[in-house]
Amino acid sequence: MSQTEKVYNQEILERIQYNIKQGTSFLDAEIGLTQSIIPFLQDEHNRVEGVYGANHKVYLVYSKVAISSELESVKDAGIFQDLRLYGSSGKYKGVVDGSGKSLVPNIYYSITPFMNDIVKVENKNHKFGLIRLSGETILAPIYDRIDSLSELVFAVCKDGKLGFMNLKGEEEIPYIYEATSDEVVFYNGLAAVAKKNEDGKFIFGYINHKNETVLPFKFTNNTPFKNSNLIENWEEYKAGYGDSFTRERYYLAVDGTITHFDSEHIER
Repeated sequence: MSQTEKVYNQEILERIQYNIKQGTSFLDAEIGLTQSIIPFLQDEHNRVEGVYGANHKVYLVYSKVAISSELESVKDAGIFQDLRLYGSSGKYKGVVDGSGKSLVPNIYYSITPFMNDIVKVENKNHKFGLIRLSGETILAPIYDRIDSLSELVFAVCKDGKLGFMNLKGEEEIPYIYEATSDEVVFYNGLAAVAKKNEDGKFIFGYINHKNETVLPFKFTNNTPFKNSNLIENWEEYKAGYGDSFTRERYYLAVDGTITHFDSEHIER
């Protein structure tokens, strides 16, 4: 599998857990678990939150419920109580492989597959980072948002600004664009990124991987060049008693050239 493939075959997983609780060691080969994961699944404090596959291996995202005796032992621990419970609370997630080996400790608020053996983690302060299941940290969890990987780069948001990085954690495009609520990805060599106009509103333009502006910053959304390579985007005008819009259509050719297809002006 070159891309991360979600398995999420919960019926199989539930059947495995049921059989183990009944005292049998039946493991379904379809999901790729081995006999050595049985102690992990037998532990009543381990709770499997999700299953996914990457690089022909299976991984389980899990949480760990705090043991009552542990809770009592730190009852009067003051400011250190949260530190002790951070890795044992059912709120936090970790990752084990199909044999039950711990790869990522359960200290993260959320963990989601990102690419092959890389997961996106979210800490208790709701900051995001990237970690390889080998233990290598690609990006420390200090970012406000990490968007999907596309064309070997991904958008990263920090302190209200957006830039692009690669899987080595290196900056490809600096943090000079506005971080909107939209996910930003490259399609066919172009990404729609935002700046603010004189009125403080977001306007979008299209850049390439060299951070060159291919289409000017004048559009009202971040519609990508996708599938048919034909996009419709909007340029907004203030006039009279209301707003008017011009819907612009562009076509992206295989050689990277862009042709203006047609325009339609709309009054409202």
